[in-house]
Amino acid sequence: MAISFSKIFKNMFFPGVGSMGSNTNTQLTSSIQNNARELNRYRAPNQVIRIKVDGSFLKDAIAEAERPLASLPYRVKMQTIFLDTVLNGHVTACMQKRKNLTLLKKFHLCDENGVTDEAGTALLQTEWFQKMREYIADARYYGYSLITFGDLIDNAFPNVQITRRTDVSPDRECLATMPYIPSGINFNNPNYQSDNGEKPYDWSLWVTTPSENGVSTCGYGLLVKVAIYEIVLRSITGWNTDYIERFGQPIVVIKTIDNSEEERGRAEQAVSILGSSGGLILNKNDEFALEGDSNSGTGWKSYENLETRYKKFISAILLGHEDGLASSGGKMTKEDEESPQMKALVECETIDCNFEEHIINTLLIPKLIKLGIKIPIGKKYKVKNDSELHEENENKAKQAQAWANVATAMFTAGMKIDPEQLSELSGVKLTDAPQPEPTTNLSQEVKNKLRKIYA
Repeated sequence: MAISFSKIFKNMFFPGVGSMGSNTNTQLTSSIQNNARELNRYRAPNQVIRIKVDGSFLKDAIAEAERPLASLPYRVKMQTIFLDTVLNGHVTACMQKRKNLTLLKKFHLCDENGVTDEAGTALLQTEWFQKMREYIADARYYGYSLITFGDLIDNAFPNVQITRRTDVSPDRECLATMPYIPSGINFNNPNYQSDNGEKPYDWSLWVTTPSENGVSTCGYGLLVKVAIYEIVLRSITGWNTDYIERFGQPIVVIKTIDNSEEERGRAEQAVSILGSSGGLILNKNDEFALEGDSNSGTGWKSYENLETRYKKFISAILLGHEDGLASSGGKMTKEDEESPQMKALVECETIDCNFEEHIINTLLIPKLIKLGIKIPIGKKYKVKNDSELHEENENKAKQAQAWANVATAMFTAGMKIDPEQLSELSGVKLTDAPQPEPTTNLSQEVKNKLRKIYA
């Protein structure tokens, strides 16, 4: 019945789009002829429903992704869980700190000897390329990213976007119009093209992660390991809030001997306007008490203790160390750099930099060159590390000092060097030195007269 519905839906809104095998040269129909550059246009305008989840729902999501037949695995439940997982402040902070380890580093295009190609590097020092770097980094957490380029305008991609992951099947490498439809655009097949001859493969970047269990060709991402702890943290927040409402805030109690509905209604209204805390209407002889264990006055500590432990688990998963988020920043001592926290962060940074360099060099740059971005052939994308930057700055300073010595020697010998040429060779911008103000030589007689005048 579900298959019949999907066929009806596709025939109504996307006629002619069927299942796309990987070994044919099928042309896409006119329904997607303008979507090769922007795959998000292919999706139906449906909303992903955020639902309340627990540990059993996470197990169902993993089971859904591990279905054995090629047409059955889906990542819809898993990606739906991730939508709320990343709303947790601690998870977001850990993710951003780890991503910043790579995204805030400088990069360059260079040859095999590490010599920078300045012109080629400048082509990538743009906002759209930085977005692509971030979307590539996100694949480490969600398991995959399908990046759609959009139109090429003035040698740039101002409309680069991420494609909604619930509509992407990494096992079929297929983008569906809506979740749980097994067919759609086979975006990673270089043979498919639209009616106007454009191929979705050329205008998108498919980023995957290694599978850890061999069930799928694509990994589940780091968030699948974080999700169970984040689900409990959500529950802890609710339990702690209930505890504060029950035991932390005073409760208004009104006792009355009048049992009429009208009188009790007036009493209830009086209670309701006193504030947001609860209230009770009791008969005069009724008894009321908040029951709790003998440690109810300090029971909130159990929530704090469990929350602290689970946050450490999340930090350990995302940052390599349970105290990775609290590690010191700025200028560090030798002891700080050799601490377990910093070593863990350096390991995460190395892994992510290698991942980014591989994706950009093997997948992204060839596509950019094909689309007309004039990246020099044979140059490699490389993220600079701190030691390389320090060495580069030292070399620049030494080079500038050497040319300054040359200029001084030539000036002493009565020769003149072209300032523009010297600036180009030394890498230092040169400007004319300010001229000293002219001095006036006054005779002693004039000085004496001035003293008498202004005495």
